[in-house]
Amino acid sequence: MTPRVFTIPPGAPFLEIFAGALLDGRVVPGLSRHSGPLALAKATIFVPTRRAGRALATELARQSGNRAILLPKILPLGALDGVNGEAGFDNPLDPALPRAAGDIER
Repeated sequence: MTPRVFTIPPGAPFLEIFAGALLDGRVVPGLSRHSGPLALAKATIFVPTRRAGRALATELARQSGNRAILLPKILPLGALDGVNGEAGFDNPLDPALPRAAGDIER
């Protein structure tokens, strides 16, 4: 498989350009808004934070217009959630979690 690089110039509206390129099929060949309403649901996109994930989902929905689509799975890297069934910090009362550092220790 040939590596593909997609770049966005500094200062450009990242989410707007990325969402448009994804929906147009320029990021993943064969995966676009014209591939059908279920095609994008097969993709997984990693973003730095939950806020970025919400913003990307909003932008994808906005750029899809009035067409019904299922959005890709958008996973935040900065959140401490479990991914693909792996253990994470989903339960703050889990006794296996490390204890919080005290004021003096911090």
